[in-house]
Amino acid sequence: MPIARKIVNYYHVVIVPSKRFRKIAVPGETGKYRKHDVGRKGHSYRLAGVLNRSRRWATHSFHFHTSDVKVIKGRLVGKVGAVSRAIRSIERRQGKIKV
Repeated sequence: MPIARKIVNYYHVVIVPSKRFRKIAVPGETGKYRKHDVGRKGHSYRLAGVLNRSRRWATHSFHFHTSDVKVIKGRLVGKVGAVSRAIRSIERRQGKIKV
C-alpha cells in the first residue's frame, strides 16, 4: 500500500524505490529521473527513470500538488481529471494511497 508524504506543497507517492534505478545515459539529461507533467503544467508530475536490471523506463514516484488533490478519510483523492486517473491507476496496481 503506497503512502503519501506531504512535503511543502506536494504529496510524494513512491512507487519503486530509488535504489532500483540507474543514471540516465540520454544526451541532455542528468541524474536518475525525467519529470513528466500530470494534468496542468507545472503542478503535479511524475518522475520516471531507467531500471538497473531490465534497463526499461519505469515510474519512480508521483508528486501531487496540494491544489490538485484533497484528503478524504485518510485517502488521497484527485480534484483534476488527469490526477484522478493517475491516482486510480496507482490504486489498481498497489492498493489505496494512505496519507
